[in-house]
Amino acid sequence: MRGRFWTFVLLTLMVVVCTTIRPRCVAAPQDSPTEASSANSQPLLQYTLPPDKLQKAYALYLLNGTLYFVTAGWSLVVLYLMLRTRSGARLRDWAERASRFRVLQAVIVMSLLVLVLELA
Repeated sequence: MRGRFWTFVLLTLMVVVCTTIRPRCVAAPQDSPTEASSANSQPLLQYTLPPDKLQKAYALYLLNGTLYFVTAGWSLVVLYLMLRTRSGARLRDWAERASRFRVLQAVIVMSLLVLVLELA
């Protein structure tokens, strides 16, 4: 019963926030009629970057994609090494000694796990 109440409160809060934010975003373009009249005179069909900026943007795009896969692979390697060295079990044992409450143990273990993944 208590969980349903908090779920209802959270959903109601989300609906209120979403309905108050949305009208502001929609109303903003209507505030400047001069921009609308200048846009009607010459419609913008396509925008392209200058060649030097396009080359830089493409290089950054490739670098971002490469780094995504490298960091994902590195995270998997770190997790695998944690399993092989049983450091995850040591984190669990340390959390069990620190607190008898399961929720607090989970917070401790997950905080340390995220810390290890961020530092590695």
